[in-house]
Amino acid sequence: MPPRGDTAAFGTIYERWFDRALSAAHRLTGRDESFCLDVVQDAMLRAARRLPALPHEAALGAWLCRAVHRAALDRLRAEKRRAARERSSAGQVHPTPGRPPEALDEDIAWLRANSANSLPTTAGCSAPASARTARSRRSGRL
Repeated sequence: MPPRGDTAAFGTIYERWFDRALSAAHRLTGRDESFCLDVVQDAMLRAARRLPALPHEAALGAWLCRAVHRAALDRLRAEKRRAARERSSAGQVHPTPGRPPEALDEDIAWLRANSANSLPTTAGCSAPASARTARSRRSGRL
């Protein structure tokens, strides 16, 4: 894993994992490309700021999968809050742009329920890789 501040090494990680992260965002959220690109951007920014030293490539994949999952949840929650603000300021039952809050609640619930099943197959986080990551965490290497 690259040392902090090594932009060339992070660029390599970004290029290698971008497509998988975008695919994961699409499958996790079911949203349009613009929304998913924002999710991936958020996840990659987290990686640039907080990526820990990881023992192997599979651990990196698992970490990035989790970052995409968190970024997707954060985006959905932010959209829900924004819709509520727009509704209250406009006095509308449903805001004109975006989706109704009930749909956003359903998106968040679906994402939580399906993330355990879809993350491993979506972004290359295989069961063996997840098991290695779990063992590394238990042994204190992560």
